[in-house]
Amino acid sequence: MEAPDLVSLVKDSTINSRKGKIPGLRRATRRFLFAIVSPTIVVLGAIGIFPLIYSLYISLHNYRLSNPTQIPFIGLVNYWDLMTKLDDFWIPLANTFYFVAGSASLELIIGFLLALALSKNIKGKAFFRACLVVPMAVTPAVVGLIFKFLLSDFGIISKVTSLLGMGQQNWLAEPSMAMPVVIAIDIWAWTPLVMLILSAGLDNLPKEPLEAAQIDGASKVQTLLYITIPLLKPIILVAVLMRVMETLKIFDMLWVLTFGGPGTSTEVLSMHIYRIGFKFLEMGRASALSYLLLVVTIAVTTAITRRLIRKDSSQRS
Repeated sequence: MEAPDLVSLVKDSTINSRKGKIPGLRRATRRFLFAIVSPTIVVLGAIGIFPLIYSLYISLHNYRLSNPTQIPFIGLVNYWDLMTKLDDFWIPLANTFYFVAGSASLELIIGFLLALALSKNIKGKAFFRACLVVPMAVTPAVVGLIFKFLLSDFGIISKVTSLLGMGQQNWLAEPSMAMPVVIAIDIWAWTPLVMLILSAGLDNLPKEPLEAAQIDGASKVQTLLYITIPLLKPIILVAVLMRVMETLKIFDMLWVLTFGGPGTSTEVLSMHIYRIGFKFLEMGRASALSYLLLVVTIAVTTAITRRLIRKDSSQRS
């Protein structure tokens, strides 16, 4: 039996495809692609979609890990309890907004200034950029451990402050100082990410508007305010959204540093969810609070996006 001619088969399939007749080829291609993609769909559904639906189911029930066999349906009672009990929701929510506003805004300002400085043709720019990126290589839990030792009573920072006459103190033990210190640590750790994003945007800005502004006699400040920043606004939006979403769900660094203390001065929503679910074993309330955190995250990111886009459209008009 002679082997089929491959060239003739390709020609026949090409002719048939042009006529709209593909005998099984398109169907086989679809089956092959589905066979490749289906394991990924199954894995994503197992680790993403199913927990999301199941947590919504749990939030509508009185589910306690101490008694997992009895899960009565209670509707929206868990959500109502969280909204009416001030200590259970509003204090962690206020701490979360305090942390997000302080960290994201200062990281954007400092990162933008560093990106502007490194956009100039200076010697050793690559070396300075590499040094500034080093904090990003340290995991948040390790960052928390490092600064917990540095800021303790016997840490080097307390030693330096005592030599300067400011007294030896534990910075994380003061309720009024704990959150600003935590914000400063987060700025140290994640400002390099904002700097890298904005540096990439500055390096890819079109040169023609900047050159036209210089020819027209615009100063550096005017060029920055009216040319550079408006052109960089989409990149700024990306950097702001990334940091806002990350700071809204921060847990590991704060947990290692303060465990939410002293008192509840640094307890954010993600930490409060952990306490309710794994300390008090009330998974129904913890799931309800998780969905409230999801709603807060969507609302904040949507408000930021609309505000920046509205400003951009008003400036263009």
